Amino acid sequence: MIVRSKKHLISDFLQKMKLKQAILIGGMIGFAVIKSLISIGRFVKHLTQVIKKAPLGALFIYKA
Repeated sequence: MIVRSKKHLISDFLQKMKLKQAILIGGMIGFAVIKSLISIGRFVKHLTQVIKKAPLGALFIYKA
């Protein structure tokens, strides 16, 4: 068992905290991305339904 100085213990603790924060932030970003992808999917689904109902809308989107 190696006796480590307080400085080392503090730096280890800070590194662990940084890792936890990074994981937390990564998780939040991942969650946000998944939510936005789901909403984009719903939007696209809605758009395709609108286009099927209105061929003129499809032409407008095709030109844009």
